[in-house]
Amino acid sequence: MKKITILFLALFLIFNLCIFSTSAAESPIAVNYYAMHVAIDGHGHAEVDKVDIPAESDELVIFTALPKEGYHFVGWKIEGTYNIIEGNIYSPTIKLRPTSDIFAIAVFNDGNGTIATIDTSPISPKTGQSSLPVFLALAALVLSTGSIMMINTKR
Repeated sequence: MKKITILFLALFLIFNLCIFSTSAAESPIAVNYYAMHVAIDGHGHAEVDKVDIPAESDELVIFTALPKEGYHFVGWKIEGTYNIIEGNIYSPTIKLRPTSDIFAIAVFNDGNGTIATIDTSPISPKTGQSSLPVFLALAALVLSTGSIMMINTKR
């Protein structure tokens, strides 16, 4: 009976060593990003200087709108949370500090008040860490400890 207990203890140690050696090297912590989107409503061109901003940074983003000839820039429709650093929603160039995903629409008209509307709201999934390796190691520990206890109680 002692040989069986020692055998199970050895298997338990080998199994846990395998589990912990494969899960010991953790992946780097995922960085969350805020996504920057830009679109136009009317005739013109709009751009953003950065597409993704690390969520924990204080980086600034510049949105720029250029109307086509014969059209006028009306303003920005901006979805998301942000702080305006330079300009305002009526400035063709606006500098923001985003605190979420941003979807900015540059609105243009032809001087006659004709403005189309765009209804869109993109969603950027957040990234995170998985605790699956830790769960598996703990489950293996509980199962093997329970097995050893059962063997010892039968003696």
